[in-house]
Amino acid sequence: MPENDGVMSFDQLHKLGGREILDHEQWFDNMGLTESQKRERVRFAQDWEDILVGLLILIQLYDEYGMEMDDLKARMLREIRSLVEDVLTVNSTVLGYLEDYVRRFFEVTLRHLHDDPYYTSEDRAKDNGNQEATTIFNKKEFDEAVANGATYKTWHTMMDERVRDSHVEMEAVTIPIGDLFIVGESLSEMAFPRDWSHGAVPEEIINCRCWLTFDR
Repeated sequence: MPENDGVMSFDQLHKLGGREILDHEQWFDNMGLTESQKRERVRFAQDWEDILVGLLILIQLYDEYGMEMDDLKARMLREIRSLVEDVLTVNSTVLGYLEDYVRRFFEVTLRHLHDDPYYTSEDRAKDNGNQEATTIFNKKEFDEAVANGATYKTWHTMMDERVRDSHVEMEAVTIPIGDLFIVGESLSEMAFPRDWSHGAVPEEIINCRCWLTFDR
């Protein structure tokens, strides 16, 4: 079984599951998005990947010379926070998520730094970019729908072989916008796909490409 590293455990699950890591364009290609929305997400995912590629190089250098990593952690948080702030308001909940992401990213990277090249690879950075762009934009769209007076939300999946069984069961489920979806055998509560803020287990978040539509 993979180690449970919370928001970062998709590293282990992706490797053990043998899933192909998709390019940013492939990841977002068949979602229910306009071309403008797709370009925005692809650009965000690429920027996230670029941040991680640079940091992974520095982590290896710092490790080689026995240097402390605290300034790199602070740099990573500043850079991804700046990126996210261009999309949505970084309130205490979002900031807590980003801080936890940085902490776990370093924990997992350092744990595997010398035993598996995947953890310093561009593939890992690319996958992180896809995953986190989906999280951030799902939250953005949910927050905007609430602000615009939507009253219902409907869960949608990619309807392909990569969709997990628990999310297949959520296809076309419609609930009041203020309610929570109850997902999988873990009964994970989620306001939107990839929602971490109500304690959903990583297995219901990792690799999820689902999205919502909204109605009044």
